[in-house]
Amino acid sequence: MAEDATQADRWRAQYFNDLIREDVLEFSRLHEINTMRLFVELLRERVGAPLSLASMARDLAVAPATLKRYLDILQALYIVFTIQPWHRNIARALLQSPKVYFLIRVW
Repeated sequence: MAEDATQADRWRAQYFNDLIREDVLEFSRLHEINTMRLFVELLRERVGAPLSLASMARDLAVAPATLKRYLDILQALYIVFTIQPWHRNIARALLQSPKVYFLIRVW
């Protein structure tokens, strides 16, 4: 029990700050994990097909930069790898989309 009202107010303010800093952030991470899980499921359905992060971002209602970050994480963990298109005409190869493949069996 607080000795006076100022200590009680200080405790309430600290409690609220901790709640926002820790618990609310955990809920946002949970949303991010669910989005990443859906992203992996979409990748599984599109193995070997040209990768369009913009299209997948619309499907998941997130920014393409977010999916690029998720893809980088999956590549760093050796879960997926991308194959860049090859063409004699380098400009044409740069316009084509890469393809994604899994290194490990997922699900």
